[in-house]
Amino acid sequence: MAGIPQGFSTITPNLLIDGADKAIALYQKALGASLDGRFPTPDGKKVMHAAMTIGTSKIFLGDPGPHDPRMPPGAKGSSVSLYLYVADCDAAYKKAVAAGMTGASAPADMFWGDRTGVVADPFGYRWVLATRMREVSEADMKKAMENA
Repeated sequence: MAGIPQGFSTITPNLLIDGADKAIALYQKALGASLDGRFPTPDGKKVMHAAMTIGTSKIFLGDPGPHDPRMPPGAKGSSVSLYLYVADCDAAYKKAVAAGMTGASAPADMFWGDRTGVVADPFGYRWVLATRMREVSEADMKKAMENA
């Protein structure tokens, strides 16, 4: 598609994180992320912008700047969660918790066909680790939702 850089999809999450370097290290260890680029602030103390790849997806992140109208997640975290498809939800969950994320919801089979587990990072974001286990028709999904 014209106007989209190679290797990107049409939406790229851009996370504002107070402590972006710590997030970069955690995401590498817990989620297998690779760092594509890191641009420090002029004083070199913070991250102005970083790009990472997790699986086949890109994310951007950086520390809040003095004139940034966006705000990092508050004390209760962010209303945004990141849904990350992985080959093995259970193994990914264990790896993320061992690397320093907090288990928020143990892996379980969901009515829409995914097995998911939720981990929270210390920066206010939740990561839903998901593995597609089976395809579920829209009719069966609707029935399961009504019975839930």
